[in-house]
Amino acid sequence: MTNVLKMLTITGVLLAAAVVAGAAQPAEPVLTPDEVEAAIVKGFPSIEAASAGVEAAVARLAAARRLPDPTVELSGGRGEDRHGPESGSQWGIGLELELPTPWRYGKATAAARAEISVATADLLGVRARTIARIRTLMVRLKAARRRVEVLQSQAEMVRRLAAFTALRVKLGEARELERLRMRVELGRIERSVDLARATHDGIARTLARLSGGRLPTRFRVKLQLNRDLPPLDPAALAAAAVEANPGLAAGRRRVAAAMAQTAFQRSLAVPSLVTRVDSATEYDSRSTSIVVALKVPLWNRNRPAVAFAEAEHRIALSKVEQRRRTLLARLDAAVSRYGAARRTALRFAREILPAAREATRLAELSYREGETSILDLLDARRSAQDAELEDVQARLELHLLRVEIDLLTGRLQPRTQPSTGTHPLPKETTS
Repeated sequence: MTNVLKMLTITGVLLAAAVVAGAAQPAEPVLTPDEVEAAIVKGFPSIEAASAGVEAAVARLAAARRLPDPTVELSGGRGEDRHGPESGSQWGIGLELELPTPWRYGKATAAARAEISVATADLLGVRARTIARIRTLMVRLKAARRRVEVLQSQAEMVRRLAAFTALRVKLGEARELERLRMRVELGRIERSVDLARATHDGIARTLARLSGGRLPTRFRVKLQLNRDLPPLDPAALAAAAVEANPGLAAGRRRVAAAMAQTAFQRSLAVPSLVTRVDSATEYDSRSTSIVVALKVPLWNRNRPAVAFAEAEHRIALSKVEQRRRTLLARLDAAVSRYGAARRTALRFAREILPAAREATRLAELSYREGETSILDLLDARRSAQDAELEDVQARLELHLLRVEIDLLTGRLQPRTQPSTGTHPLPKETTS
């Protein structure tokens, strides 16, 4: 009994030393999901590029609203009467201006507005996909941290058992084989800890790179991988996806833009007005004239451009239907996997994890009583560790699927409003 107390005391001291060593390591900052997301979204290159695309579309609308530039002619010379001595200088000035017909002018501005709508939809889609990527990485970061914690706990337990077994071997109460098995097990679990920590640090560095240096290279995210996420209604989600999916919304706006472009190209085949004002002074006379002409598209009725615009409209329609079918298929698969992942996560919480922990408790009790060997305890501990890791994986898949479903249904919105440096959306295109 004295030997057992000595061994327990030694292992307790080793455990305390390990805890102190762990506490001496510099603590990593803990950031909220809002802080991480805001640091990355602010000034993100793809969002900035899409914002610049909106500004370019707005500039094209301003150009479409302007009238054509006038043509000014200046002339001068000297004239003589060939039947007499009269002579003198002569000069003239002319102003020509093409006046687009109201129907053509309206079609041009409508086509430019449609391009603004497309650029705005593209910006919203880029922002949603960026947010989905950030939240996916944050969920993976949290799951990686949980794996590190589970494996570190297992490594500490194995380390205690290894020290305990070595002491028992020294006292002649255990075989050398058990000490060697514990050494192999400790090396295996320490390798798993190193790999898990490397995965966690790699994800954190990826987020830091995406933020442009606004995030530290090592940090933790304050996020809970809950199991009790609500069940989903497939019919309601399908309706929401068709209505609000960013890609599908952008496709519909491209259809509308193609229709507006077709109408504009057809309007170019309609006659337009040309106004000309001339004033001339000759050596013996002065004249002023006003001419209103009709520019008739007799030879060029813009048929190739109209055919191209019509083809673009048909392509846009086909792509919308293709995207709609693909979207609903992806959504059905994601909802089905979400239901399975939710059931798995709940089963782990209610059945598997309690059973694994009880099995570990009984194995430890049997080992203390001398009824089983340390190898049986290791097997029980290993099974409990595997159950914990599988539970983490189930919760990870559940939250990843939730992010994917939110992206497909258009529910991903920034946690915080975009900064003032982000280009605002045009008022006439927002809804």
